Amino acid sequence: MEGVTDPVDKLVNLIPREGWIGEYMQWTEKSEPPARFRFATAMGIISSVLSRNIWLPYENRGTYPNLWILLMGPSGCGKDSAISQGYNLFMQLEDRPKVIAEKITPEALVRALASHRKEGTVMKRDAKGVVFAPELSNFLGKVRYNEGMIQLLTRLYDCPPSMPTETIARKSVTLTDVCLTMMWGSTPDWYLKYMPDGVMCGGFMSRILYVFYVRREKRVPNPGAFCKKAEARLMSTLADMRKLKGPIKLEPSAEDFFNHWYESIPEPTKGDEHMAGYISRKPMTVKKLAMVLMISESHKLVMKQHHLELAIKVMNALEEQLMSEVGGMEASEASRATDIVATIIARKPDGMSRREVMQKAYKRIKGRREEFDRIIDWLLHLGTITQGRHPDTNEMWYKAVNG
Repeated sequence: MEGVTDPVDKLVNLIPREGWIGEYMQWTEKSEPPARFRFATAMGIISSVLSRNIWLPYENRGTYPNLWILLMGPSGCGKDSAISQGYNLFMQLEDRPKVIAEKITPEALVRALASHRKEGTVMKRDAKGVVFAPELSNFLGKVRYNEGMIQLLTRLYDCPPSMPTETIARKSVTLTDVCLTMMWGSTPDWYLKYMPDGVMCGGFMSRILYVFYVRREKRVPNPGAFCKKAEARLMSTLADMRKLKGPIKLEPSAEDFFNHWYESIPEPTKGDEHMAGYISRKPMTVKKLAMVLMISESHKLVMKQHHLELAIKVMNALEEQLMSEVGGMEASEASRATDIVATIIARKPDGMSRREVMQKAYKRIKGRREEFDRIIDWLLHLGTITQGRHPDTNEMWYKAVNG
């Protein structure tokens, strides 16, 4: 499973040239979205088609190939187009999991997933669904005001065989055979502004595969129509994938390799606390990726060592870029917040009270007192502002040095 060649992009170098993913990459090659976004979308389509039909045995349940993929980049970088390409192909599949509305409440999501399915003489809730949301902001809204959705999605990710929803839906509903896959897009600014608990420390966030935009690969002013014959082959193969059912067998060499790799992962509690959730779930995510890569290559439900090796390489490439890009995102956000607080104080030459500055900077610091104190300490250290007590009110008073 060799990849295309790019001297800079490690992830692009891992993209398979053959199999369904390789054919999808060729089919979309002359379009504008970056290769990494098209690769991620291809994996998301396979994941959505497989749903809960195949699994790797794990304890008394299974690990399913449901992926949550987030394409991250500035407006105009191609994430919307990449997701739309995958969506348009997926929607041609006659037998497919239901597609969930792009903008939805937790209660509506439960209702959407709770379709009836007859098993013998019993009607059951078959909770399988797919979300295509080129703009994560449309799906989640202002997440700080929609914490119920975050909690619900976190529960859905693990594909429970049975899941009561009394605390979410007005009418008691028990979802069965849960499996939700998701393809999202977001800009870094929206993500940092509205997602709670930072980027990785929350359990919800550590379940997501982040695929960042690095640079524009090419511009295509007048892209031509995609090849119909290639599209027909892709659809035919997807239909065959949809028919696959049953457990996946792990070859002995693959199992030995995975066990050795698992033992090499550092204990989540001994590293960065912000990465603990991500590290603890990495083995499961590797398995999910390996299942998708396996089915792209062959429809035999046998996982080989090279499937796991490639999945780990893909995860490592995504992780490396995640750490690099998130560090820059957080630094930029902190820098903007610091500049805004300094500007607020500088607008009044006579200075401002602590309370007044906090009120005006409330949205930027997200109401966090410790963030405000950090910014003030930094501005004092830089000599940008001075502080003291107002002679009349004894309030803490800030004044711009050059104000």
